[in-house]
Amino acid sequence: MDERARELMENGISLDDLYPEVAVLGREPRENALWLYKVESFTVDRQYHEDQEVFSDHAENYVYNVFDDYHEMMDFCLKNHGIDQGNFKKKWETNYPEF
Repeated sequence: MDERARELMENGISLDDLYPEVAVLGREPRENALWLYKVESFTVDRQYHEDQEVFSDHAENYVYNVFDDYHEMMDFCLKNHGIDQGNFKKKWETNYPEF
């Protein structure tokens, strides 16, 4: 938590107001946590995968979990969804050839 967040809390803003994910975490983040990891999961029928506009309209079973530890989050992803670090790509990665 940064200094500004501490000042806001001293002025009456709650931790839940500043970081709504903390309510999902179920406790205060550990002392040296750099950030919280939010893992969203849902199901979408394959027929809607290609069209981004209808993709989100047909998402079902939406759930999200919050973690303050990267390795704990990755263990959760592997155990519950069969996804490991190699399955993720950076936002700036594309299918275009690299030069």
